[in-house]
Amino acid sequence: MNDYEYSDKMEHALQYLKDRYGEEGLQYRSVLDLCCGAGCFMPQFSGLFSSVTGLEPDPERCDEAMELILDKGLENATALCMDLEEYIREFPNQTFDIVFCCDMFQNIKHETACNILENLKHVIGPDSVCLFTTTFTDGRRNEYAAEYLQDSAAMALTLDEKGFEEAVDAQDKHAVCLFARPWMERFLQSCGLITKHFETYDAASALYICEPAEGTLLRRSCGPETASGKVCFQRFYYLNNAAGMNTAGLRNCRAGEGEDVEEIREAFDTAENYLYGGKLPFSAQRHYRKTEVRCEKVSIADSHLIVSFYPENGIAQVSVCFNLEDAPCDNFVYLRRISGAEEAPFTADGKPVSVPQLCEGVLKECGLRNLKKGPAYVITELNRFGSCADPSALSEGEKRCLYGMLTGDEAYLHVPADFAEERLAHSLSALDFVRVIASEDSCLLLNFNRGETYADYIDYQIPYAERYFGGLNDYFTMDAPTAGVDHGLYFSAEKGLLTRTAAQRLAEDVRLDQHTRAELNSMIDALEKAAETQPGSMDGLVLCELGVPGSLESVRGMLEQAASDLDLRYSRSTNRMVTVLTILGILYALFRVASSL
Repeated sequence: MNDYEYSDKMEHALQYLKDRYGEEGLQYRSVLDLCCGAGCFMPQFSGLFSSVTGLEPDPERCDEAMELILDKGLENATALCMDLEEYIREFPNQTFDIVFCCDMFQNIKHETACNILENLKHVIGPDSVCLFTTTFTDGRRNEYAAEYLQDSAAMALTLDEKGFEEAVDAQDKHAVCLFARPWMERFLQSCGLITKHFETYDAASALYICEPAEGTLLRRSCGPETASGKVCFQRFYYLNNAAGMNTAGLRNCRAGEGEDVEEIREAFDTAENYLYGGKLPFSAQRHYRKTEVRCEKVSIADSHLIVSFYPENGIAQVSVCFNLEDAPCDNFVYLRRISGAEEAPFTADGKPVSVPQLCEGVLKECGLRNLKKGPAYVITELNRFGSCADPSALSEGEKRCLYGMLTGDEAYLHVPADFAEERLAHSLSALDFVRVIASEDSCLLLNFNRGETYADYIDYQIPYAERYFGGLNDYFTMDAPTAGVDHGLYFSAEKGLLTRTAAQRLAEDVRLDQHTRAELNSMIDALEKAAETQPGSMDGLVLCELGVPGSLESVRGMLEQAASDLDLRYSRSTNRMVTVLTILGILYALFRVASSL
């Protein structure tokens, strides 16, 4: 089967670049030729650009390209026998100013095309340009065909999509997809690219010139390409006094909960019953709500809110939770980065909102007023992290990536490896498939509960549980939508942040009434007992990183000082009253003596 004639199509692409940069400007730019074949464009590219790299997974075609390079003496060109994914692994820090891909996407499966375009973000920057030529139809639907030879004559079959996918793998057929422009542009946009220039130059050919879509995170990943997991923003608030807690508003909200939150409610109940026997060290009333929160820059699978009231001490908390499936790792870094942003990166009910606005809005719906901000925390849970299944065997690049998720540092690629290692050192691995990494304002949980190691763990648990407990507890098999709830991380953070909120509240107003101080004392007693954990436990790790022991001591000291001040004021008040009464008594006695004279 003869090759297509590409020269006319390429002239249009090169002319666009010359108009944009000028021929002298092209001399300073590097080029990647995807699926370069036998290297037919190498001589032309070599004379225009500073360096040319061709990728061709077919060994025979790649050899032809290298022979051409050697024959022509193209010192600034090379051809490598690998696909784009292999190239990224081999050269993780290499980027290109321009990417060419000539009439390839119509010959491969949709899934393969998506993977190639997704991987482009690792080799381009915000100023790069991508040029794609494809077969084209101006209709609303794509057309499919399979070309083959019969009696030395070229024949063509019209196919449906399934037939096209099968023809891609057939040895004797050449599958051709004629793209419709609306579909192709949606396809490019879904992969983070936007069409800046489009033209057709014959009835069945099109040229797409694309740049990174505005706001797209186009940084080279030094870890796995994608991850699946959850991100949970916890924000705490307190009122002037516990009496301000509107329990009627809470009851109305809870009464309005639908069946769509049943899974979340059951997960919390299951975790509380298993970890605490159904008795948390503090009183908590919760309301669950499904939401339709969207983010322009991150694809969110689903989202929900958890409103928690602690009526004994006048503290409230809202958790905003997002599920992400097979998302770029940069998406997790981005969400961590904007956790406290006042701008509005999300939309809810069609209106732009931020996390603080979401939290304060739902609290007001529950009847809370006079809100004062307390501490905030971010929990990220990863259930899948590239191909990594062993938290104890993370590569240097994966550790850098986790550092970015923990801190929100978008430049994690450039963080020294030993520094990332140091920040991840505050961790706990109680099980082979679990690792908790805690810091002052965020926590990262690697919970690979979808892999073989977890399956082996459950297989061992089942006979043990059946022998002693009549069956396996649901806690071990749930995959809760709330970040961290599977292993109690949510509750560990909740304990510490409750303490910090109480400390903040006391610091602002130590002249609390006796009833409120008694409630806070009771809460501190419970939290002190909860903080008395084994050094290697997850509670101990998280509470220590949050500075809970110091906060407890601070709160206790403030309460004692407040009690001392109150006693002193009472003593002074009593002494003044006694003095006044004594004087009044003396005056009365003098009055009686004077009256008798």
